[in-house]
Amino acid sequence: FKEQKQAMSENNKQQALVIEGSTVLPNRVGMAPGMLVEQDGKRIALMPGPPKEMNPMAEEELLPLLMQENGTIFSEQLKFAGIGESRVETELLDLIDNQSNPTIEPLAGSHEVKIRVTASGPDEATCKSLIKPIRTEILNRIGDYYFGSDETTIEQATLEKVPGTFAIYDGVTSGEVYSKLKEDDKVDKLRGMLVDDVIFVEQDLDIKTRLKSGAEQVRKLYQTDIGVALLHEEDEVYLGVRTEDDFKIEAFTMTQKRNLIKHRTPNYVYIRLINMFS
Repeated sequence: FKEQKQAMSENNKQQALVIEGSTVLPNRVGMAPGMLVEQDGKRIALMPGPPKEMNPMAEEELLPLLMQENGTIFSEQLKFAGIGESRVETELLDLIDNQSNPTIEPLAGSHEVKIRVTASGPDEATCKSLIKPIRTEILNRIGDYYFGSDETTIEQATLEKVPGTFAIYDGVTSGEVYSKLKEDDKVDKLRGMLVDDVIFVEQDLDIKTRLKSGAEQVRKLYQTDIGVALLHEEDEVYLGVRTEDDFKIEAFTMTQKRNLIKHRTPNYVYIRLINMFS
């Protein structure tokens, strides 16, 4: 508050209160500190509720503190897109039912699924060796939907896999598939986009012809290595990818209810681009 030349309110002061005798856990991204309290041989961790504050505090402050006394706890979070949480649990049910060390915990995210695999042991190397065979088995079953681990985002993974500059012709997400990628585009791989319109592509053509035309339009307009086009007919979404000497089409079903076709489609497109160029 002093650095920003603002007055601290009484409510802000209350956020700084800690229990006497507790171990204070610093909050690097927010206001309220965490605490580790010992009482009657039990330990209680108190942390802020927002995930963007709680998660880094748990990983960077709480877990290292606990590991100092109880060996090492190490986790890898595998991330998947284009597959639902219930499907993931069905595919991995026997592994989940028979888990011990490491443990397997499916977690629902925003249009993606995460699987946290956690092992305990005397050191990090031992934990990683325990995780490795479980990780391999998980990817053997649902690896087509895997895009990265831990801090990797699907946008970062997509930009890394696409082998050159590209542009997008979008008739599905009103630019969302472009804007999400562009936020992580540090080297200007993604050069531009057009929203589907009759001035660019004739609407009375069949879907595959329109798709190819859209991909070629943006590739030529933005002078990129690759042109990507998205169109849909009812609940069927079509992805077309135009390279120098090839044109590929993939399709998937996406409900239009509650505008899900707009918000879910980007991750379904990204995972297909990742697989296409892997």
